[in-house]
Amino acid sequence: MPSAAAQDVLQAILEQRAAAKRREMAAPPAGPPAALPFAQHTADPAPLPFAERWHNSLANRILSAPSKLFGGLVVDPAMDLATLAGDVIHGRQPTMAADPQTGEFHTDPGLINRTNNAAGMLTLGAGAVPAEANSLRAGLTWKHPISANKLRRPLEEMTATYAPGARQLPMKEFNFEDVPEGSHFVALFGDRTMGGKRLTGVNEMQFDNPVELQAGSDFLRRQRNPEDAFWASDKGPITGYENRIRPLQETGKPVYGVTAAMASKAGDYSAQTTKTLLEMIKQQPLSKKARKAIDDAMRAPWGKKIPAYPDWPGVDNITDEYLQGAGSARTKFAQLLDSKRIADMGGPDVGSARKAVTHPELLDAPFLGTGHRIFRLDEPVQHLTDPKVPHFDYASQLASPGGEFVGGVKPIPGVRFWVDWAKRQKPGLDEAKLGRSFMTQSVTQRHSQQWLDNLMKYTQSENGRKLGIAGAIGAGLLTSGEAMEMFGTDGAAEKT
Repeated sequence: MPSAAAQDVLQAILEQRAAAKRREMAAPPAGPPAALPFAQHTADPAPLPFAERWHNSLANRILSAPSKLFGGLVVDPAMDLATLAGDVIHGRQPTMAADPQTGEFHTDPGLINRTNNAAGMLTLGAGAVPAEANSLRAGLTWKHPISANKLRRPLEEMTATYAPGARQLPMKEFNFEDVPEGSHFVALFGDRTMGGKRLTGVNEMQFDNPVELQAGSDFLRRQRNPEDAFWASDKGPITGYENRIRPLQETGKPVYGVTAAMASKAGDYSAQTTKTLLEMIKQQPLSKKARKAIDDAMRAPWGKKIPAYPDWPGVDNITDEYLQGAGSARTKFAQLLDSKRIADMGGPDVGSARKAVTHPELLDAPFLGTGHRIFRLDEPVQHLTDPKVPHFDYASQLASPGGEFVGGVKPIPGVRFWVDWAKRQKPGLDEAKLGRSFMTQSVTQRHSQQWLDNLMKYTQSENGRKLGIAGAIGAGLLTSGEAMEMFGTDGAAEKT
């Protein structure tokens, strides 16, 4: 049997394949495969057996020992398993980037031959990509919630480069079984943006001014946090959280703030998305016609729901001062640039921009995906109107002196976690209405043994951790041949 770490990579492979199956119907008709720019092309590529792909992969070499030393930096075998799994599936040798702050490694195929563009980048295993990768191009992702339209390039080929940003606390896994019964969880409804880094480029573009990524859920992980703040928002929502949390704290039971993911495009409200798009426009300037079309549309109503912003200064005249107070104008700007009309005029690739600012672990997380980051509250919450460590987008923050970041988990679907709230919802509500309900209602969950048992049952079975070989084969995520090559069994014994 492979090591426990290797089995985790197998699990990540199964999860990626499940996601691919869900997207299969959205892919364009398969035509003659085009050669990947970094692949060796042969006229008649011969697929490698799964076991040989696994044996030859950097992922297996990394996971075959507790750790290996590359260039003086230690590779954590538990890091970035989903991306390593993608490397195994596609037969490619990944490029790995080391975060100088934490020593964590992240893979990014787009960094091949461009590793000198950012500090701390280290190329490993830069061997040729097997020709079989060309045959997989037709199955790449062309439709994804990060854009309202067909993607300009496949999701898998969108790349970004990063430099260190504000330091973050080390990540750790949260165990719900350690929580005292009767504890309360409070939903922190936020976007999926990334934090702790500076975005230095998207795809082939390198930015003149790196974009500081201040995060959605990773706001809870800030290392510099003298006031023990755990959430940032506008004044109204922060006041609502304060009124919701204080009565729970007065019960004397522990209270935890738990992040829940908004929709994939919710990060449009964040200035880091706007700044990314503006940097892309600098690298690929718009035509005079496109600029006028954008400015005119921003200053006029767009449909029945999106208002006009008559004070819009124009694409060429946006300042940080304007952006800080722009609020929903930032959202409109990103949505406008994502429209087919502006795209056809040469507008920036909004899908690539959104992916670049999105936390990788939340890119495909379920709507209302819960638990990515968790903060234990301690002293009564306080509304900070002039925080010592400000957030660019929001003036207000909520703090709990003595509280601390306590970890996180792979996001759990909201209806599985917030069961008390879910019971109050009408059947058949679409995502928009569920989101509106979640945002406007007081969403809390009291810990009970029944709730915990159901949560553990879900996370250990349906969420994949104990799917098993037979279940994986039955779901079409793994073939019997692949199972025999890796495990020496097709899982038949599991059925008896």
